Amino acid sequence: MQHEDLTDDQSEGKSKRLRSASNSKLPVASVIPDREEFKRAVALLREAGKIKVAMSEGKERLDEIEMELHCLCVAYDLNSGLRHGLFGFEDRGMKSKSTLKKDKLVNLLSEFGIPAARLSECYESGSEFLDTRITAFDLE
Repeated sequence: MQHEDLTDDQSEGKSKRLRSASNSKLPVASVIPDREEFKRAVALLREAGKIKVAMSEGKERLDEIEMELHCLCVAYDLNSGLRHGLFGFEDRGMKSKSTLKKDKLVNLLSEFGIPAARLSECYESGSEFLDTRITAFDLE
């Protein structure tokens, strides 16, 4: 069954947030044989794409705002942050996350005579969760 082309024009500003559609291995929505369900899928994909791009733009702007507020706090010696009305900014400074390096762990285990194969015994399955991702593709 053939469906009409339901693509949207993308603005130039959004192109940096998009991936190449031709490199995608995802099946196209037109494989859905029911026309109404196809239209529903396309509408949901369009809506999700717009939200995804808006969230990305919002995140970039929020990162910029946080950096500017951090600079203001540093400039005026406001070490913990500042607030106005119902909004506040907590400045916790620069931090980094610790990362467990598997090769270092394997070396440590070997120092104690524990075979690296036993490392897999330390993994436990967590709770199941739905793993999904919305992708915005570039028109080519």
